[in-house]
Amino acid sequence: MNNTPQARWRLVLSTLATVAIIGAIVTLPAASAQAYVLLGCKWKTGNFTYVNYTTSLYATASNAAISNWNAKTSVNMTSSSGSKLTINKVYRGNDGAAGATAYTCQNNGLFSRADLTVNTFYLTDYSANKKRLVFAHELGHAMGLDHASSKKVVMWKDASSFDDFGIYTVQPDDIAGANHLY
Repeated sequence: MNNTPQARWRLVLSTLATVAIIGAIVTLPAASAQAYVLLGCKWKTGNFTYVNYTTSLYATASNAAISNWNAKTSVNMTSSSGSKLTINKVYRGNDGAAGATAYTCQNNGLFSRADLTVNTFYLTDYSANKKRLVFAHELGHAMGLDHASSKKVVMWKDASSFDDFGIYTVQPDDIAGANHLY
């Protein structure tokens, strides 16, 4: 080992740099453990029914989205006439929204009904994956999830960014949000 003043000085600087780096890493704020956000309303249990009034390609996309939520979460949605959750397609023109979910939340924090609609103005030109994504997103609202703080989840607020990340099915944070509710 070289014991010259320059070698000792390099050792001191190297040690200080290492301590500074470790200190910076330890004091960095932790990344958010979750991006999901709750609406403040949900169904009484994770077993709830829906009526799907869509047809053809829209029914295929909505059924795929339902299957995805059912397979990956503790939620179990089943089709039943007279359900208080409806799935519809409408033409609202260029209103800026590919989908929307309107709901009524009772004082006890439970949905009394939810109406999911997709706007065919946009969905007509969407790929099958993107149609499924819009239904999955709106179903997330119908379960009690709000827009998330991460672009890499189904519950992100803007469908235009999903193609950038290849997000078309529920992601771990979406799953965690649904499982937190049910």
